[in-house]
Amino acid sequence: GKIDKNLVVHISLRAKKYDEYVHNFLKNSPYGAIVNIGCGLDTRFWRIDNGKTNFYDLDLPEVIEIKKKLCQEEERYHMIPSSVLDYTWMTDILESNKGPFLFIAEGVFMYLNRQDVVALVLELQKQFPGSELACEVVNDLWLRKPMKAFLNVKMQKQFHLGRGATFNFGIKDSKEMESWGSGIKFLDDWSYFDSHEKKLGWLQFLGKIEAFRKTQWTVHYKLN
Repeated sequence: GKIDKNLVVHISLRAKKYDEYVHNFLKNSPYGAIVNIGCGLDTRFWRIDNGKTNFYDLDLPEVIEIKKKLCQEEERYHMIPSSVLDYTWMTDILESNKGPFLFIAEGVFMYLNRQDVVALVLELQKQFPGSELACEVVNDLWLRKPMKAFLNVKMQKQFHLGRGATFNFGIKDSKEMESWGSGIKFLDDWSYFDSHEKKLGWLQFLGKIEAFRKTQWTVHYKLN
């Protein structure tokens, strides 16, 4: 189906912001490693490459199979065909890289179950102490009736994301993950409205209301 034009604008703004997260990370850790969780057909490595970083694209095997027809692995660019919930991919990365690490996850966690997201973040903290995580989240208010039914219609009918597309995980506020384990530190957050992009049209005005600004947004943590 056709993707809604407004959704294209949002995805572009998000990609630009996540590029910025990577650039800022590499300024302080030029030899650091980036792990792009749920990469899809994203081409971030060629946008951000500083000639020193190691970059890992992680997604389901069927997605990576398609991506390998379009992109070629390089000495510092690697594709990993795996579910993010199959932790063996962590071992593979640790065997070839000492870090430090930045994990980014655009439009991924909200589709997973809550217990899986909590377990994943704690495992990242355990296996990659001192790493950073930037991930997109949704307000858990949208997971409750009748809001979830409204959201499902919007995603499946208006945005054409496919039958059955729905959100399963959300948080109450940006600092919630700090309560999941000792040492998890909130750094900052970002909302689409923070970009002040004119193409957002009248939606820009909703960004002045905190409840709307934190409908779907990104949180950035240090996993100490």
